[in-house]
Amino acid sequence: MTPTIALHLAAALIALPLGIVMLIRTKGTASHKALGRVWVGVMAVTAASSFGIEAITGGRGFSAIHLLAV
Repeated sequence: MTPTIALHLAAALIALPLGIVMLIRTKGTASHKALGRVWVGVMAVTAASSFGIEAITGGRGFSAIHLLAV
């Protein structure tokens, strides 16, 4: 596993449960807003790191899945 894939996976694994918690919590509270900012940051890392992953195409550049990161 490359460092880029490891970073992408780690960020996604943090974002998933955090997103679930955000959907359950009371909206508008200070902690909800703070966690929301953390979630946005982790998702930005997830999206940005996806552009360094070309394993799905065998190193031939971007694939259609990269459109999700845009």
